[in-house]
Amino acid sequence: MQIRVRRTTLISCLLLMGLLTSCVNLDRVFNTGYETKNLDIPVSIESIEFQDKRDYVSPGPDIRLPVFSLPGQFVDYYPEFSQAHKRLVADIIHKNFRSNNATAFKANVELIQGAKEFSATFSKETETVIVRLRITLQNEKEKYIIETNGQWFVASADAKYKRFEELYQRAIQSVAFAGLQELKSKYLSQ
Repeated sequence: MQIRVRRTTLISCLLLMGLLTSCVNLDRVFNTGYETKNLDIPVSIESIEFQDKRDYVSPGPDIRLPVFSLPGQFVDYYPEFSQAHKRLVADIIHKNFRSNNATAFKANVELIQGAKEFSATFSKETETVIVRLRITLQNEKEKYIIETNGQWFVASADAKYKRFEELYQRAIQSVAFAGLQELKSKYLSQ
């Protein structure tokens, strides 16, 4: 009888952990406004160039998550600055500038830091993403440089590839938006 209760308790705990894993909502993690706000920066963007300024990019398509994690386990991965990631930044830029303004700038976006980190304890697995971008706006007369960064994490019973990439993409968008907010403030204060 006692063994049966322990098995039932163990099964209940595993089911609860599975339910908690599925309840992770990235909308609660990110509350930066990049999805809904329009900064309406009063200049046009002529072109956008992208550069990856990191010293190292990890081989392979994505971080390798362990099937079974051990407490203290750590895995880091430095994803390629892919076309999909660049498109996310370009979309944020195009959305927040006026396309028909006579004052125009060229934009340069540099990925200074971009990483996914997995870590585990006895009770949870943590997915952490770190992003740092430098955005430069420049024309013949003016130049504005802003560097923004952020770090976000989600802890759950089981890390997931899809959620990890979504977390990384949202971090890129959030950091880009924060940079544009600072650029707008700098531009309007001149």
